[in-house]
Amino acid sequence: MPDDRSFLIRTITSPYILGLLSLVLSALVIFWCAIVSISAIFASFYIAFISALYSFCNMVDNQCFDFTVLLPAIINRISSKKVDLKFCKDKKEALCAAENNQIWPFIGALSFCFLTLTGLVYLLMCMSANYTRIRSERRARKGEHYAINQGTVDSNSFILTNMGK
Repeated sequence: MPDDRSFLIRTITSPYILGLLSLVLSALVIFWCAIVSISAIFASFYIAFISALYSFCNMVDNQCFDFTVLLPAIINRISSKKVDLKFCKDKKEALCAAENNQIWPFIGALSFCFLTLTGLVYLLMCMSANYTRIRSERRARKGEHYAINQGTVDSNSFILTNMGK
């Protein structure tokens, strides 16, 4: 029985092409899992940072905080420039301004990372199901299919409901 499908359809539905695409998509899903994990880590660090910053902003009223004790431990390792580490009310207002809070873009980016990962996993599931369906159709065309009856066959059985498909 000759295959009456076009060359393009036969090529696209080839088990080798679908298997290769499934492997590539599996690698992409693993890569995207790493991206989601890194994005979640950055988002959690940012949420902890912004929460600590707002706690600091609520503590500072009219008093000044002197962070020069951090100079040898942290600042000198990061930069050799002179840094003013005295925070008073004027710097507090600039530091604690609401427009500096970028928590919603972090949450949005993380949400879209999860949405993209969900879409990729769904696509991988569809490709795997299609790959399995095409392989079973080819086996059925070649006469390699087997039906094992382990009991009575009724109208709700898997064999009878899927025979016409």
